[in-house]
Amino acid sequence: MCWRRSCVKRRDARPRLDLAAPPPPSAVPLPALRGGNGRRQNVSDDQAAIASAGERGDAGGMKPTSPAFIMLFAVSLIAAAGNMGLQSVLPAIGRQFELADTLVAGAFAISALMWTVASPFWARLSDRLGRKRVILIGLGGFVASMTGFGVAATAGLEGWLAPLVAFGLMAVARTIYGVFGSAAPIASQAYVADR
Repeated sequence: MCWRRSCVKRRDARPRLDLAAPPPPSAVPLPALRGGNGRRQNVSDDQAAIASAGERGDAGGMKPTSPAFIMLFAVSLIAAAGNMGLQSVLPAIGRQFELADTLVAGAFAISALMWTVASPFWARLSDRLGRKRVILIGLGGFVASMTGFGVAATAGLEGWLAPLVAFGLMAVARTIYGVFGSAAPIASQAYVADR
């Protein structure tokens, strides 16, 4: 605290802010935003959409019974179930191949690393291409990675490939999952947030 006269004058000379009162509408700039469809729209357009949704009675966003929500939920559930299924099976496959546990853990680590690296890319791409396209790309990558993993694991367990080669292909499939699997959940969450 300053008890000098100059400090008191400066403190009293400052205008007081009334935090309870909102600023006048003309004082708030309305930045342009990109909608889910790629069009530029103003915040006032969003506010008008929210107000009209409130008048219709669906201001809560996407309803859990809507077909779009059910499809997005199914996408997220399938991706999570596939990943969790691999987490329970991969250690047993690694033991069957007589591989070190660190190699098995490395297959999961590379997947998580690629997921982390690729997520911002898919978020930007979903803004540019649209949510549905990126969801489809992510689902395609998920199907390709799971198919590749299954083929490589089967080839190794049946003896068609050497265990180390089969495990290398399984790690490549997990890398594909990390790169492309991150697209669908990111775009799905953005799709729901847009609604």
